[in-house]
Amino acid sequence: MDGIISFLFNTAFLWFPIILGAIFWHFWMEWRQGLYRANQKWTLLEISIPKDIHKSPEAMEMVFNTLNDGSGVGNSWKKYFVGAIPHTFSLEIVSIEGSIYFFIRTQKKFKELIKNQIYSQYPKAEVNEVDDYTRYIGDYTQKQDLWELFGVEFELTAHDAYPIKSYVDYGLDKAVGNLEEEQKIDPITATLEYLGSMRKDEQVWMQMIIRSDKWSSWRKDAMGEVNRIMGRDKPRDPDNPATTFKLTHGEQEAMKSIERSLQKQAFEVGFRALYIARPDAFRPANIAGLIGSVRQYGSANLNGFKPGVKTDFDYKYQDISGNRLKNIKNKFFNNYINRAFFQGAELDRAEKEKKPFVLTAEELATMFRFPGRVSETTSLERIEATKAEPPTNLPL
Repeated sequence: MDGIISFLFNTAFLWFPIILGAIFWHFWMEWRQGLYRANQKWTLLEISIPKDIHKSPEAMEMVFNTLNDGSGVGNSWKKYFVGAIPHTFSLEIVSIEGSIYFFIRTQKKFKELIKNQIYSQYPKAEVNEVDDYTRYIGDYTQKQDLWELFGVEFELTAHDAYPIKSYVDYGLDKAVGNLEEEQKIDPITATLEYLGSMRKDEQVWMQMIIRSDKWSSWRKDAMGEVNRIMGRDKPRDPDNPATTFKLTHGEQEAMKSIERSLQKQAFEVGFRALYIARPDAFRPANIAGLIGSVRQYGSANLNGFKPGVKTDFDYKYQDISGNRLKNIKNKFFNNYINRAFFQGAELDRAEKEKKPFVLTAEELATMFRFPGRVSETTSLERIEATKAEPPTNLPL
């Protein structure tokens, strides 16, 4: 033991500066990124949906493509000395007592970009800056006796390499001009019907926080899955080099979907939703409805969504005092209203970090877009005409 201590002491001039430098760098990055986040100015854009939409969801996919800037960090100077972090956007579909709204939360510097892109694809839509709807609830941490809350963060049922069932799988990319609205099968309709079923003093908030997929191994893993399905990772028979592997129908569909996804731009995503209501209006059945409102995006051969972190416990012994549940609900609510996921999220002690998953622009456009007349939800308000013509110099 004395020899080890003596060795460490004699070599301290080598390892101590490294440890000290690592500690300094950690706190430096925390400080710089904190300042960078504090200086960001945010705005909430509400999109009013036109009466008739005669475009496929690919139009919204093109809007999302403009939000994928590679990383949003810039050069090394901005990343390590300015504290720049990847740009994030929040896509939100909200039901307030059954009235449905579409929002995009963004930094103010991207406001005109988003408005112009939406107008270029949906000329009859309206995009306006509005107050944050979450502020009308107030400080939930001080009003838990006035509001009952259930929140859930969704996870994928399979590996990121497998896509969810998108609008292409539902045939909506080919339905424009070929099918009447009542003949289309649109997966977003199930979500909107659930949101439209809310009653007085009930609200549902759904939020997808996205940033450009820059650092994950998603594409490499997806190619590995294609090779595995094709049997390229299996040894070949030297006596029969032309050996082939027969694929089932499900494997063929999975491979086609993965290969199509590889051609798309991708985003890291944090997906959460909450149901909040006055205690006398709270309906436990809406918890199952909230989780079930995204099941139509799932497929046995592909991917889907399942509940991850929830604001409840399976067993009473997990929270005998009841204080832990209150703490989890407070943190969940604060994470939602602060749109915190990749940075600044409050964590329960059972969590180490928030883990995003990857969705392509095609998958995002399946879940967040403006439906046509196939969705006849009465509480989904549509506008008859725009208040003003979109700018004439839009980037088309």
